[in-house]
Amino acid sequence: MTDEEIAALVRGDESDRVERKESLSDRVRKAICSFANDLAGHRRPGLVVIGQRDDGSCVNLTINDQLLATLAGIRVESAFAPFPAIDVKRMTIDGCDVAVVVVHPSSSPPVRYDGRIWVRVGPTTRIATPEEEQRLSERRRASHLPFDVQAVAGAQLSDLSLERFRQEYLPNAVAPDVLEENHRRPEQQLAALRLVTPDGEPTVVGILVLASDPLRFLPGAYIQFVRFDGTELSASPSRTSALPLTAIHLLNMTCRAAMSAFA
Repeated sequence: MTDEEIAALVRGDESDRVERKESLSDRVRKAICSFANDLAGHRRPGLVVIGQRDDGSCVNLTINDQLLATLAGIRVESAFAPFPAIDVKRMTIDGCDVAVVVVHPSSSPPVRYDGRIWVRVGPTTRIATPEEEQRLSERRRASHLPFDVQAVAGAQLSDLSLERFRQEYLPNAVAPDVLEENHRRPEQQLAALRLVTPDGEPTVVGILVLASDPLRFLPGAYIQFVRFDGTELSASPSRTSALPLTAIHLLNMTCRAAMSAFA
């Protein structure tokens, strides 16, 4: 998060992404645990602001190196399992000196502090119910999906070419008779083929196959070609080469343009 984004959140009311504390206390650790669990599924960091009252007024707390070092050391305290990922910043917001702990959502929830699962519900921090604990556990299992069907951060459905999906991908991936009987929306078809997640977020394979600019999301991605001497499994490769995805995309566009010109 940028300092401007942090300041904008701090200036607002307490919420499920912002918690204010007048000083360093055990409650700070519970708040860190709750933001790491990200029960609401924001997939965005939560903020623990030290040096302000609940109403946003300034405590005039001295933000020294010792306080910042103590906050930074919280992430490796043995009471946490697994350890939360945090950043610590000293900031001056509207004339008030504060220490801000930026807590990143955990990829392996639930996170426990002192043996308990703390979650953030609105502006309150409390122990998770059994149902909420189950939701967090299911989220952890989802994060352990194979790489190619994991969601790509920052990608949206609009980044995929639905025209290419309908005209090129679907006819080659699904039998014609099945397509004739399939009246589902494109979003449902994409999800069934794991090109997007059930929530509509493009997956890695979706970006590679359907994005007009896959390198924007997956820098360095390329396609590798291999030619073998023979058709047996023991045959040795005689030639290998790599072609950037941008080149593949340009070649595809050129071929389609040529076919249209002679149609």
